[in-house]
Amino acid sequence: MQRSCFHTHSTYSDGKASLREMIHAALDKGFTALGFSDHSYAPEQIDYCMPEERVQANYDEILSLGEEYRGRIALYAGIELDGDSSLPKIDYDYVLASVHEMHHRGKSYPVDYSADVQLELADELFDGSMVKYSRAYYESLMNHVARCKPDIIGHFDLVTKYSLVPEDNREYQMIATEAAIECLKHCSTFELNTGAIARGLRKTPYPADFILREIKSHGGRVIITSDCHYPERLTCWFDEAEEYLSSIGFVKNPSADLNNRVRGIEIWE
Repeated sequence: MQRSCFHTHSTYSDGKASLREMIHAALDKGFTALGFSDHSYAPEQIDYCMPEERVQANYDEILSLGEEYRGRIALYAGIELDGDSSLPKIDYDYVLASVHEMHHRGKSYPVDYSADVQLELADELFDGSMVKYSRAYYESLMNHVARCKPDIIGHFDLVTKYSLVPEDNREYQMIATEAAIECLKHCSTFELNTGAIARGLRKTPYPADFILREIKSHGGRVIITSDCHYPERLTCWFDEAEEYLSSIGFVKNPSADLNNRVRGIEIWE
């Protein structure tokens, strides 16, 4: 099982443990590296995003803890940059790009708040079609990735969180795979995100099997993350994830570089 995670939340945003508590959970699991990626500040997402006044404190504390734990675990300061957030002014070690909110017909609305909200918005804005809803989501994600050119693309098919999207629908599959190919022009690394499994909402991770195969065929890479909000779930489905990626044809590179700062980590190629 891999010994790192680069999608990790703390009480700076919507995580349930402090940075230090997450570090100790990682040490208990034998981790060699841990990247923090709390939700970026965004005015319309105040319920789960970092407050603007805490953004610098979050970064500074990660750097301080990195010095304190040097030699025991490598710590990295990242950010989960949402589509509604401005590009970061802080020089983070890495950026993970996600879309939790999107705009349509002048309205901003959540992608993954609840199944009921998804159905309500599909009815209100997309004639009840989850495929049309998905198209709007992927358009938002493609635009976001092109804008910020991140190091990691987060939970690519988040729109499927509540199993309301017909993933076996051919039109949906074409929309999703075309979006993956477009995103690969700006970022080569997607995360295999096990967060919905940890929450009991899905039995498989993001992205879906057919999307992963498209990523593989176009030279993309995958990094396993748990989108961790609870320290006890830090390695949720990690063993299964390795088997899953192997079955698709990915091969683990145990000493790959994410960028020129995050080096010598496990990435599947």
